[in-house]
Amino acid sequence: MHAPFHLYEFGVPSFQANGDILGYDLAFHEHYVCKTYMPTFLSPLLKAWMGMTGTGMQLSIWLKKR
Repeated sequence: MHAPFHLYEFGVPSFQANGDILGYDLAFHEHYVCKTYMPTFLSPLLKAWMGMTGTGMQLSIWLKKR
């Protein structure tokens, strides 16, 4: 995702820094290919391409209170 669709992009380091300030630890993080909203027959091909090129990825972050 990039401008003009998103003003800010947050990554693992930004969540770690913010968690340090607010008293949270990073418990888990994972990158995965997002939903494509494409026809069923195209979606597996597009997801494979996105996974190989690192595009269309989403970040899931789990924080836990100290």
